[in-house]
Order: sequence, then C-alpha cells, then structure tokens
Amino acid sequence: MNNLTINGNLVRDMEIKDVKGLLIGEFTIANNQRVSKDKEETTFLKCTLFGARVEALEKFLVKGAKVLVTGRLSIANVESEDGYKTYVSCIVNDLEIEKFVQAEEPKKSSKYKKR
Repeated sequence: MNNLTINGNLVRDMEIKDVKGLLIGEFTIANNQRVSKDKEETTFLKCTLFGARVEALEKFLVKGAKVLVTGRLSIANVESEDGYKTYVSCIVNDLEIEKFVQAEEPKKSSKYKKR
C-alpha cells in the first residue's frame, strides 16, 4: 500500500500545464515539524494534481494557503552529469483546504502552459 497524508502551506501559486488536453497542476507545500523543544524542521514536497480539479482549485491553491493532501508517494531516479538524483513527490488523490488565502492578483484561466 502506498498512502501519504501531509499538511502544509503552499510556497507559491499552483503552476498549471495543459498536456494534450489534460490539465496538470503542480505546487509545493512546506510542512513544519518540531524535532525538539527549540527546533523545527521544514520539509518541502512537490505535489501534482490532474484533471478538472486543477481548474476548479486554481484560485484557491495560492501562496500561503494551508492544505491537507492525501495521495501516493512517487519516487523518480534521474541520471544527471554528477550522478543520480532522487526526486520525491506526491500524486494527489484528495485535497482539503484548511486555510484560504486571497490571491494577490487575479488568475487567468485561459493561459495555461501548453506542451
């Protein structure tokens, strides 16, 4: 079984791509965890959302919004010039917005990056 549940704040607005008619939304959340009385650690996790939910959630998934994400862990090993790099991300199955944030500027739904 591959289940992941994590909460955190978006570090920037969701980026949307249109790949052959499929909308893909990518965003990164920062999760803070207390490791001792005086110290916190922050983990950054890239999350990917697909389909109609991308457009429906576009105006809500903005920098500073607090979300609870449930999904599956995705690990990719990519060969680079200096060896292999490992990337960990979450493929989103379910998302709950815990704190709404007003977007700084209106989103333009019709201008997705085409691939």
